[in-house]
Amino acid sequence: MRMLRAAAMVVALVAAAPAAADQIIVNANGYTLGVDGELQRFASLVLDNDGRVKALLPAGAPLPRGRHRDMGGRTLLPGLVDAHGRLTAAATTPDRRGRERAWAAAVAAASAAGVTMVHDAGTTAESWTWLKRQRDRRRLPLRVHAMADGPQQLAAIAADKPIDWDKRDMLAARSMTLTLDGDIADHQAWLKADYADSPGRRGQPLIEEGRLRRQVLAASMQGFQVDIEAHGDAALGAALSALGAVPDAQRALQRHRVSVVRLLGADEIDRFNRLGVVAVVAPVLPAQPAEAAVLGARRAAALAGWAKLADTGAIVAGGTGGAATVLAAIPAATSAVKDKPLAGLDMFTRLAARAGHAETRAGILAPGYWGDFIILDRDPLATTQTAPVQVLETWLAGRRVYRRAG
Repeated sequence: MRMLRAAAMVVALVAAAPAAADQIIVNANGYTLGVDGELQRFASLVLDNDGRVKALLPAGAPLPRGRHRDMGGRTLLPGLVDAHGRLTAAATTPDRRGRERAWAAAVAAASAAGVTMVHDAGTTAESWTWLKRQRDRRRLPLRVHAMADGPQQLAAIAADKPIDWDKRDMLAARSMTLTLDGDIADHQAWLKADYADSPGRRGQPLIEEGRLRRQVLAASMQGFQVDIEAHGDAALGAALSALGAVPDAQRALQRHRVSVVRLLGADEIDRFNRLGVVAVVAPVLPAQPAEAAVLGARRAAALAGWAKLADTGAIVAGGTGGAATVLAAIPAATSAVKDKPLAGLDMFTRLAARAGHAETRAGILAPGYWGDFIILDRDPLATTQTAPVQVLETWLAGRRVYRRAG
């Protein structure tokens, strides 16, 4: 019931809050990363009547005429991007109305968590139709990079060529997700060696390696990005081999990726860099107790390998599998990556947008980019956090689409 009330609140704000001409967000503790990844601080954000950023202004700068909104010194960040969300795939109820209610609740929860773009892993033709309908009715409070659930759904959604971002960059369907194995804690991940607590058991691939390679090559030849979900180290090796079969120029252009990267050693780090494949990770540290129990202590240490990959300069984007946890994941990522104090923010904004071919549209706040941002009750990168950071407001293209009650 709470999620349905949140969905109703988000829909009302999207439909009823038109962007005013030249809005100026003032008195904010604002920061964003630039195109080059460097930190930029600002106190005022100027938005045009289309919802795009016109200027970032420092404290004390003369303010242009327009409608001013005072943030009272609160923290303002770019809208968060989840590079591997399960926005629509989680709905398993058998009736259509039930699925649509679940999708609406998931969208509302993501917006309330400060997410303004989701890479939806496992989009079906049915959920794609629903997303388009919500967009057309102005009831979609975030941008969706749809990643079709395998070749059959890809053909139903996009036929034989990718669907690029629409006029206002709300929807795109230029990617396909292939799920190669399951969760480590459930003994469903495909491993190179036996599970520590289950001798003789290593898990099995959900897609045979030859078939995986054929599906990757077929989609890539049509211009689609391929996202392979691989939890175990054997699955990761097979995923990188399949993506390595794609011609180099094609692979670089389409930004093929491996998601939910967990067990990562030196060999895999080298292969990611040589192939230029994007790694999408959920920065959870340390290993969860259930994972450590089934892997054993020595192998569980490899679950932190993604941080070493990020240190090499590879593209490592943040994806949670559940958009409501994005904000909480930022400090974990920041603490794990050496000498990069803004690593967490970068992974869930600029780099995640790039993974979805949206780096010229969203992920940062800069002139010409969409005015997608969030207002927080405190600074998430402050070193003395005693309570979870709360999202107070979420804005999309200069419109407030979520406001925390109270």
